[in-house]
Amino acid sequence: VRWDLLTATSLIRLAVRESNPLPTDSVQVRRVRSQYLTFLWRGFGKRKSFVPDEFFYNVLIDAFGQNSDDAQARAVVNEMEDSGFTPDIYTMNTLMAASARRRDFDACTGIYEEILARGLRPDEFTICSLISACGSDGARVRD
Repeated sequence: VRWDLLTATSLIRLAVRESNPLPTDSVQVRRVRSQYLTFLWRGFGKRKSFVPDEFFYNVLIDAFGQNSDDAQARAVVNEMEDSGFTPDIYTMNTLMAASARRRDFDACTGIYEEILARGLRPDEFTICSLISACGSDGARVRD
């Protein structure tokens, strides 16, 4: 079987899809999913049957984010940059959305500051993620 970008991104998306019967709130399940996603990420790289593109990296970042694995999502961003791709607003919004899902206001504001430092223009998705993260802490909204 020859692996290509479509196969890679499909398998990654299947690993974290919402209809997956495994409970997502289990730490053990999230750990196993992260290991599987890492296996896919590194395994595809070893096969050298395709060259990852921005779409591949963004799908992988989103998958790690859905799995609450910020460290691996950030590692993918680093590899993306090492491969010559510059994270765009979509990439940064994907990181921020993962933090917003966890209601991590501090992480969201850090990513927002990074967006500005990179010279990117925040869009409606950026603002929605910030609002979502703020909603978990009424005191933050007042600040």
